[in-house]
Amino acid sequence: MQATVLPAEATNKELSWSVIQGSGTATISQGGLLRGGSPGEVQVVATAQDGSGTADTLTVPVLDPLVPVSSISISTQGGAGSVMVGESLQCFATVSPAEASNQSVIWSLINLSGTASISTNGLVTGLTPGNVQVIATAEDGSQVADTITLSISDGFIYVTDIVISSAGGATEVFVGAELQFSATVLPVDATDPEVVWSVIQDAGTASINTLGRLTGGNPGGVRVVATATDGSAVADTFSLTVVPPAIPVTSIVISSAGGAFLTVTTSIGFGFSPLNSSVLSKST
Repeated sequence: MQATVLPAEATNKELSWSVIQGSGTATISQGGLLRGGSPGEVQVVATAQDGSGTADTLTVPVLDPLVPVSSISISTQGGAGSVMVGESLQCFATVSPAEASNQSVIWSLINLSGTASISTNGLVTGLTPGNVQVIATAEDGSQVADTITLSISDGFIYVTDIVISSAGGATEVFVGAELQFSATVLPVDATDPEVVWSVIQDAGTASINTLGRLTGGNPGGVRVVATATDGSAVADTFSLTVVPPAIPVTSIVISSAGGAFLTVTTSIGFGFSPLNSSVLSKST
């Protein structure tokens, strides 16, 4: 502590320092060095030592030691990650450590593809569809902060995933043959679950109609694509091979080597005829 003694030409400028304990406590040296005791308020007194009885007092608060914020974690009511346009969602900030001297946070918001507003107590109100970033910053000057991204929805539920499958799980189709494809769209309550079918020609070729029925073109690999029509750009791809058609057997002709044939002649006594034994041959 410091004290200015007036007049400047006073003969004895020595002072006596003392403390009047109030809601808090403290001690002070005769050199004016004040040391805080317990939290609260004290009065510091400087008294002239020249016998004049002149004194001054100053009220000084004694504070708890400052414990800075080390981390902040943002959460939302019900764990929600989105809020409808025109509706509000409460955000909360958990400050650590629990004994931080100042646990207050400052709420702010960055508009990304969407827009929203946020109150001083963390209430987010959706304005236009898209994403926004919510920020909670420690008020104690430590600059500790946390952020989360929220989706502002206009009630339209976008497609998040598509899975293509083929009839019977087939991965091949003959040239000129047809194969039916189907697409499973998620979530099941997507507002627009329609898909558009297309084919990426690789080594082979094929065509596909709007209902997912593919017709094989030239042999080789192709990729079937199903793309969401809701603007989400979500798609899935299925690899398929177009193979040459099988050529079926149309006829069978049996022949023997050299046109040979087998002749068996019997005679009385069930022996072979010597006359025909020379032409005996086996046909396969």
